[in-house]
Amino acid sequence: MQTQPTSAEDALIHQQSFTIRIHEVDADRQLTVPALLRLLQEASMQHIIKLKASVWDLAAQQISWVLLRKQLNVLKPAKMGERITVLTYPTGFDKFFAYRDYLVFSADKELIATAATTWSLIDVQSRKLTKVPDHLLHLVAPEHLKRLKRAEARMPRPTALVAEREQIITNYDLDWNGHVNNVVLCRMMLESILADGKSEADMGAYRFVFKNESRLGDQLTMYTDDEHKYAEVMRGDKVIAKLMTAPRPTSSQSAATGSSTAD
Repeated sequence: MQTQPTSAEDALIHQQSFTIRIHEVDADRQLTVPALLRLLQEASMQHIIKLKASVWDLAAQQISWVLLRKQLNVLKPAKMGERITVLTYPTGFDKFFAYRDYLVFSADKELIATAATTWSLIDVQSRKLTKVPDHLLHLVAPEHLKRLKRAEARMPRPTALVAEREQIITNYDLDWNGHVNNVVLCRMMLESILADGKSEADMGAYRFVFKNESRLGDQLTMYTDDEHKYAEVMRGDKVIAKLMTAPRPTSSQSAATGSSTAD
């Protein structure tokens, strides 16, 4: 028999609803991937603030969160004016790494997207990864919730890459950490993949890997492979971020164990 969650357990689960706005959709009035990533980011930031484990709460310890990996699966794009619900919760720790899952539901409670993410903490002075402190290790949602397959760290790099375009980082590309926001990097790579006339309808699975930080004034170059399934952002000879795309998965391919639904 499943017991009722405690108030502490409830606090580890965050649910937030959004109505899809005009500036978040494409010509087919479907929510774009960069816009969806912004909504996921908003939900998790609101949650981590409530948990008092945000970048501002950790400032005295001179540590800050960084996103390392994200596996996003879009099962069914949301439409303009549609109300969606994001369910997000932390799913565990592994020394230097923290894991968070996202489930996105339509108004009729259909699962339309999932995302599995891997985070770490960095020392804000050395910019090196640091071990998750003991006082955060209790921030893990109840076991009965769905656990998504964790995003893979390794991503094979195509041998032949073509430079698509260059971009200089400006103030509006930066986030609260003072570096380029991961959604901005995702958008840059997606724009490079779509440069050959592809559309988001040709894809549905997106695997992002973030390798290095980028800051104001950096000149970044976007590269893609011949098939426009892979993209990366580089600063000189240093890889900043990578993306691998695949066709839209089924709901069974997105899910792992447990059960979660939007209220």
